[in-house]
Amino acid sequence: AAFEPILKELGSLRFKNQVDKARNGGTLVCGSPGEIAPDPYEGDYFDMRNERLETYSNSQNQKETVWTDIVLSSRDQLRQRMAWALSQIINTESGVNGNERTTEHALYWYDILVRNAFGNYLDILREAAYSPKMGSMLTFVGSRSIRVAHQVPDENFARELMQLYTIGVVKLNMDGTPKLDKHGQLIQTYETKHVMTFARAWTGFTQEKRRGNHEEMDHLEASSMDPMKLNYEDRDWFPKENLSGGYIGDRAPLCYDLPKHAFLKKGAKYQLLGGSSSSRWQYDMPDWKKRVTAKRVVLKAGESNLYDLLCNAVDGPGGSDCNFASTVTLNNTVECHGVECKVDTLRVVQVAPGVFYEYVRRPCVQFAFFENAKKVFGNSDNTHNMCAHPKMPVGAQSCCDSSSSSTQDCEYLGELITYATNKERCSATGQSVCDAKRLLTCGECCGKYVDKNQNTHKHNVLYWTNAACSFQLKVRIDGFAAIVHSPSKTTYRRYTQNYPDVIDYVSENVSLPKTHSYISVPWAKDECTDDDLFPTIDNQCGQGACTEMEDWTCVCNTTVIDIAVFSSMPTRDKALTDLRIGAFEPQLFDHGTYRKVGNHSSGSDLVVAYALSDKPDFSTDTIFKVTNEYRETIFLKNVKSIVQVGGKYDIPNPVHYIDLVEPTLRDTYHETEAVLEYLVRHENTPPFISKQLIQRFGVSNPSPRYVETVARAFSEGYYKWSSGMLEMQYGDHKWGNLAATAAAIVLDREATSVSLDADPVHGSLREPLLKVIGYMKSLQYTPSAWDKNEYVKLHSMQSKIGQMVYGAPDQFSFFRSDNSPSQKFSEALLVSPEAQVQTTSKTVTTLRGYFSLARSGLNFIQGGFGYFVVAGDWNRKYDGSLIYAGEYEKSVGYLAFSPTIADASSVVDELAMLLTCGRLSSSSREVITQAYNEYNTSYSSEDYALRLAQQLIATAPEFHSSNLDKKTGNPRQPTPSKGDDSQSYKAVVFLFLFGGLDSFNVLVPHDSCELYKEYETVRQSVHLDSNEMNMIDARGQGQPCDYFGVHKNIPIFQQLYDSGEGIFFANTGHLHKPVTKRNYLRETATSLFSHNTMDLEVHAVDAYRDEDGTGVLGRMLDMMEAKNFSVGSIGIDAENRVLSGSTNRFIDIIPAGDTAIIVHQHFRGFNSDLDNIKHYIDDLNSESHVNSGLFADHWSQNLVNTWNKTFEMKEARDGVELNTGFDRTTLSTSFKTIAELIATQKKRKKNREAFYVRMGGFDAHGNAKLSLGGILPQINKALDSFYKEMKSRDLLSKVTVVVASEFGRTLSPNSRGGTDHGWGGNYFMFGGQVNGSKILGDYPESFKESDPTNIGRGRLLPSTSWDAMWHGIAQWFGVTNDEDLDYVLPNRNNFACQLFTDKDLYIGGENVISGCDGDEVQFDMAVFLNEPRYLTGIEQNRICAQAIATANNITGSVSKCLIVDQRVIIRYSRRLLNHQRDIMSMTLEEYLSAGGARRLNNCVNNFTAEVLVTTKMTYGESNSNSTPTIVSPKQMEYRIEEDMNDVLEEIVTNVTHIEISAITDSPTTTPSDIPSNIPSNSQVPSTIPSEEPSDVPSSIPSVTPTS
Repeated sequence: AAFEPILKELGSLRFKNQVDKARNGGTLVCGSPGEIAPDPYEGDYFDMRNERLETYSNSQNQKETVWTDIVLSSRDQLRQRMAWALSQIINTESGVNGNERTTEHALYWYDILVRNAFGNYLDILREAAYSPKMGSMLTFVGSRSIRVAHQVPDENFARELMQLYTIGVVKLNMDGTPKLDKHGQLIQTYETKHVMTFARAWTGFTQEKRRGNHEEMDHLEASSMDPMKLNYEDRDWFPKENLSGGYIGDRAPLCYDLPKHAFLKKGAKYQLLGGSSSSRWQYDMPDWKKRVTAKRVVLKAGESNLYDLLCNAVDGPGGSDCNFASTVTLNNTVECHGVECKVDTLRVVQVAPGVFYEYVRRPCVQFAFFENAKKVFGNSDNTHNMCAHPKMPVGAQSCCDSSSSSTQDCEYLGELITYATNKERCSATGQSVCDAKRLLTCGECCGKYVDKNQNTHKHNVLYWTNAACSFQLKVRIDGFAAIVHSPSKTTYRRYTQNYPDVIDYVSENVSLPKTHSYISVPWAKDECTDDDLFPTIDNQCGQGACTEMEDWTCVCNTTVIDIAVFSSMPTRDKALTDLRIGAFEPQLFDHGTYRKVGNHSSGSDLVVAYALSDKPDFSTDTIFKVTNEYRETIFLKNVKSIVQVGGKYDIPNPVHYIDLVEPTLRDTYHETEAVLEYLVRHENTPPFISKQLIQRFGVSNPSPRYVETVARAFSEGYYKWSSGMLEMQYGDHKWGNLAATAAAIVLDREATSVSLDADPVHGSLREPLLKVIGYMKSLQYTPSAWDKNEYVKLHSMQSKIGQMVYGAPDQFSFFRSDNSPSQKFSEALLVSPEAQVQTTSKTVTTLRGYFSLARSGLNFIQGGFGYFVVAGDWNRKYDGSLIYAGEYEKSVGYLAFSPTIADASSVVDELAMLLTCGRLSSSSREVITQAYNEYNTSYSSEDYALRLAQQLIATAPEFHSSNLDKKTGNPRQPTPSKGDDSQSYKAVVFLFLFGGLDSFNVLVPHDSCELYKEYETVRQSVHLDSNEMNMIDARGQGQPCDYFGVHKNIPIFQQLYDSGEGIFFANTGHLHKPVTKRNYLRETATSLFSHNTMDLEVHAVDAYRDEDGTGVLGRMLDMMEAKNFSVGSIGIDAENRVLSGSTNRFIDIIPAGDTAIIVHQHFRGFNSDLDNIKHYIDDLNSESHVNSGLFADHWSQNLVNTWNKTFEMKEARDGVELNTGFDRTTLSTSFKTIAELIATQKKRKKNREAFYVRMGGFDAHGNAKLSLGGILPQINKALDSFYKEMKSRDLLSKVTVVVASEFGRTLSPNSRGGTDHGWGGNYFMFGGQVNGSKILGDYPESFKESDPTNIGRGRLLPSTSWDAMWHGIAQWFGVTNDEDLDYVLPNRNNFACQLFTDKDLYIGGENVISGCDGDEVQFDMAVFLNEPRYLTGIEQNRICAQAIATANNITGSVSKCLIVDQRVIIRYSRRLLNHQRDIMSMTLEEYLSAGGARRLNNCVNNFTAEVLVTTKMTYGESNSNSTPTIVSPKQMEYRIEEDMNDVLEEIVTNVTHIEISAITDSPTTTPSDIPSNIPSNSQVPSTIPSEEPSDVPSSIPSVTPTS
């Protein structure tokens, strides 16, 4: 202690010395935020294991131990709970991410959540976005712009940032309910174009270099902990459309509106560079800082007011004893002096020898298009031209002599100036600005030149010319467009080398491999049809408005029109709605520049207007001061800037942060911040995030009122709570405030009202980990005395209870927020996220853990939650004797709870209060009290009785849920198995490859096929070479290749295909109906390309949710159960909707490997005495009353089923010996388990079963080829062993194995060598009865963008639906009649005859598609609407259903209907000169090309629309009960039309009538041989013959169609 002052003084001197060195370029290494230096006086440290020093360690356990110790002991429990909730929304610690051994990196990330738990959501999201753990998990670290990589950026983070962390996939009201469009359909929050756009905002991120003062476990050079940095060279610089038809940067001020000498104005910011003169935010040549003679801006004492502010001298203004701050923001505007008055902007200034500051311009944007642009040039020979805004300081000085050669001068090295300043300086020296033929000299101003081999600005400086420059827009067929600069041709050229006139990334002509940077454009939408209006080759580039190019693009000239939006004072709402261009505060400008012209309203609705002194009150330069939606004062400019494209199409002028002439690192950070702020401030974010947080706080189904309360606290940043005279206020009134959000969650009446416990649907199943922590905390967990570091050590909790910190399986965390575990939940539209992990196996291991914890403390005994930390027999003490209950020699801690009152009922009441918040029912208390007394008597031990009570209460439904459980008094029965088990056995095994299998690298064109060349071209770095595939023969199958290749790392596919036991399904995926490139968006009511939604679609196979809550395998089992088969549904370590049916059939979710059973170890021995306590557990989980808590009932039923099933399954599997060896991988173990179960099907009395296996690791956004090649061998070994085992037991003919994924991937790779989310993919099935050696479905004819299946980037429209594949499998399984098939595949009729049957898939298959062998007729159905629009999918389904019903009714046969296409004919009235109206018509394409409703005025009042629905029907096929009545197509047309009009309003909304006209069949002049049985009801002669002869001869012959 005596030396402590001396040590502190030495430390201070050392630090000062380091700072002094830093001024000359030294480095000071800093720690992490909140990191505390070790203090040797505090004694022992945390016992960090190190793999370099110890032969055995469990590094994963270290971070879990830290977290557990904190949440058990810390006083800030609400903060910790909030951080835990946030960690499940923004998850970076998934099993797919990085190195699980590291501790400090994980703790650093979690500290961000703890630190900001009551801060702002934007702050968390910002740190997440820059986190290398997030960059690694969602693969955007290293993603580069297309300008640099010539490949599209990685889309992973862009999608998940929206889908998971901010706005979700459907638009929500503030109360969390979904918004619906006018047709009752969900509205998507974003489209694929938005994902592609935002992906460009996540380019340029790289990891920092690691530093030496943090944990070294990964041996990498890059830091996995410190925030990532941005590299502006790899960043995309172009405008980015937002989700609302504007751009990222809307409402930001324009950079060219900055006041003169903005670097001296109030708010100007300077950052300390220390001893380096190199700019941090702009590129400097490496040698600049070494140039002794370099021109620099040197501020001097007594000569500069700016110097005084930056020096901050201790001895006052003008002094030299500076006190430098890291950041200086000017509080007031200062006058310029010396060189400060001569320059347009500053870069780096020297304040003292060895001390430099950098000026950081405030965030602002520029227009992408502008008038009066000037050409700037790079290189010394006037090459590399582009357009620059004359008001922007982005060009270097260039003054020409009489020979049109230019020279450069500058005030400081790297200086950039405006065109006006350039012109002024040239005039001052007797020179002029010209389109120089070459740059002669630059003297001390020489710096950057174009690197002609790089498409980057790293080495660029561009010089002003007086030549004009214009802009064009190059529009792609999908509406994406590239910005093209068109500078005047260079008059002079010193050399004739083939240098480009225009810099590549803004040139109209780009040679491969380079490509244009196409951006999403918010084209005007037709207000009736919602279609984009833009020039395309389909409309002859706007009927000649633009020029059609050979690459299928339209190149359009542009004109910019700026108009004043308001001519008088607007209201606040109008100003915020109509103005999208920001402005700088008028007070920043010199006095007298602006004058106040008026204001509107008061308070938060106040609008104040400022006009330029020499301009009218309301010009385009007028500025409005308003309060925005986020309670911030902002300034908006009274201008609307419109870009006229081709003189015909208007788009808002794009804004962007990064100047294409002078891109800087500074502006990439500004843009990143703007993107994050935009998404956090989106109207969907408050309800989307709030509802998830409420769920994580224990209310699975919050009321809309509750959600809205919390969402408003989030959006308003404020929550007020009152109770009587007490009032509390939370928040800072800023959007995203989490203190207000948390207060609203925990203080709302739905969170605090005890009476709501009685509501059967209120509350939740409790989170598994929170239950364990609560149990330990409530029962006073205490470390054992022998444990040297005194820290709690939980172990393998993810596998035991399904949840553990740092252990989420993927970015979707532990469970889905919309999980409905049973039909009882889904029918009531209720969810239970936590039920997703309450599987059969987890129920067993959960109870074993609680039993062990209460008996023996925290250890590994009998499945305990603890960590095995000592050698020897874990069940015996060191002296060899058995460990009895209450002996902790081999436990790291124990439950030290001691009851306040010792009698049994008081003990149970106290435990009920601690562990169930008093919810435990009186009958359950009696059961536990009885057990307590019996054990106390039997063992003469109150301690044993207490332990038993603690164990029993951990089995009660009130402990596992927040419901009240009301008993009927009857025993609870396990969900019964039904059916006759004597019938033959069949099983379907579904192997689901989660993440999106890159299946076009599984089944590829062989290199002998012409298509291989296209494949190789489009797949680029991820393509397979010929030596990486095994050939299969597809001759005669109508595929584009006679031979295909199968990835060599999965030879089992090739072997099964060749042996005739395997089938490939080509280009298969989710479809609502057959679609085309033109109509897929409007005909598909799904959030395409999203894991969550496409995962749901592949498992549900129920596009319109007709059987919501069920899955395709579950419905197949339902039908077989209805036929009295004994069925089973089993998931191997995976719960999924695919197994759910409409009954309450129990789904067994069992572990891969041995069947675990519930064990209760005897208190004085080793063996289980479960039978002694089972009756207590049965009573605690007896039958619930119908009004009992739904969550409590779910727990109890699951427990009873688990109890029954696991013992039954273990007994059946015991003694099974397989004939084939299986690998020890998880997947092989899963298939080994399935093999054992199938082998014991007779013993288990099952004859129809479905098995589900899930394997992750396929979301390869980076290194896709390597990733796939590494994971396929695991699948190969598992399937090979399973195949051989089934074959050896003669069971293969009874089994079908399906291998599929939620979607395919893009054919073209991204800039990280990965692939992104696609659609159609190639999948596989095999089995003993499979009629294989086939590729079914249509493999793409071409991989070019022009192929009908290619919707961009090689995202392929599926040509085969999941319905088609499962149809034949269902028939093989035993579902054969139409009614049952309609239940199993509710959407199958949307594919009519485009389905596979068991005849297609299996040897001996005999089923067909009913209705497909009759006559076929195709007709146009004209649906007359009061608005021009397309029919919705549901309306189309109703039309077809009615058509089928009519056809079946009049023919007595089975029919099919398929709506092939829709065309819209617009009818509108035009007033003529004589005041009459002329009814005009046009196709929808003509209508859109003419500008749609915008050009033809209001759609509802003036338009009607005729929707021509092209419909294909087959009818007349005999059913089994009768011979069909033969009906002519004309008769069919008549009756369908008549019946449709009878029920018109039930089928289509806003409709007037329907007309049908046959188009397939041609009339004949020969009389019909078949009389009609339909009388005519028309006043005109009927064309349909009557059964009765006419009294009046007809002048019109009878007609009958030809076949």
